[in-house]
Amino acid sequence: MPNIGNSPVKHSLKAVVNISSSGDNTIITGVSGKRIKISTLFFIVEGDVSITLYNGATAISGPMSFGGTNEPKGIISNYGDAPLKITQGNSFVVNLSAAVQVSGQVCYSLE
Repeated sequence: MPNIGNSPVKHSLKAVVNISSSGDNTIITGVSGKRIKISTLFFIVEGDVSITLYNGATAISGPMSFGGTNEPKGIISNYGDAPLKITQGNSFVVNLSAAVQVSGQVCYSLE
């Protein structure tokens, strides 16, 4: 495995974010015995919605407001050397407060 500095470069998997149903939306399904490590998350919204990120059934963010007047229309989050870690076997879930189209991508690895 090639190295950059002291960190091994790991193959990154990608999941498409293409959701529009209010409530919980599974973006990456958990794998028994594996941990999801998210390195990059980006999305855009087509309307006013609050988004909460979940590690399985546990919230890992508060509700974030997007798409309304004077609110951002999306997010780019690069976790770099400190990936967002989902508990072994849990899914990465995005909760939408309203039925609004949210599109983007998540880059991750399984360990």
